[in-house]
Amino acid sequence: MSGHPKALAIIPARGGSKGVPRKNCIDVCGRPLIAYTIEAALRCGRFDRVIVSTDDEEISAISQRYGAEVPVLRPKELAGDKSPLASALNHMHAFLASQGFVPDIVAHMYPTHPFRSLAVLRGLMDKLASGYSRVLVGRAIGVTRNSYLTIGADSTLRRASLPAQGTDIRCLRPYGLFDGWRRGGGGLGMYVHRIDDVIGLIDIDDPEDLELARYVVANNLWSLE
Repeated sequence: MSGHPKALAIIPARGGSKGVPRKNCIDVCGRPLIAYTIEAALRCGRFDRVIVSTDDEEISAISQRYGAEVPVLRPKELAGDKSPLASALNHMHAFLASQGFVPDIVAHMYPTHPFRSLAVLRGLMDKLASGYSRVLVGRAIGVTRNSYLTIGADSTLRRASLPAQGTDIRCLRPYGLFDGWRRGGGGLGMYVHRIDDVIGLIDIDDPEDLELARYVVANNLWSLE
């Protein structure tokens, strides 16, 4: 950790899920899904602490078995389908601060994105350490003038207002692989790491995603190293 600010990884993992019930605990080729993210964060070598924020006793036990900390359980009112993630994360930050731990850098990593490489994680953390205020992972998407609608103040649907020049705009969709920032900001602003490979973009949201992840692992199509 020499030469790096004090850093914290938080992995948010509530017990409830609809598309794949209990997905954070579900087996992916011999290990629970959440274990892939915990291992990446621990082996990255850039974090002072790796913590799981969960409301669920089973997830807590699994997380600790694979080396993460669960210093406090998330209140159930912060773990519903519509509960803002920010509230759950603020709960963990407040608890850690009450225990005297206030990191310089914080990174959130969703366990539903199991396929990260150590090289990418270390590079993203090094960006934050070098002075970027926020570092995100994003996927490039194209948006055309007629591809989506917005809801007006009067609840009516309208065509989205896009700039007149061109008919296609390149946008980035944030991904839960990594979202990090420096407390107090940084002089270099925001950095977005664009990810294009189909394995890195796997997000476990339905049974088909889960089977795809199992196929990737079973056939050695991805490596943490």
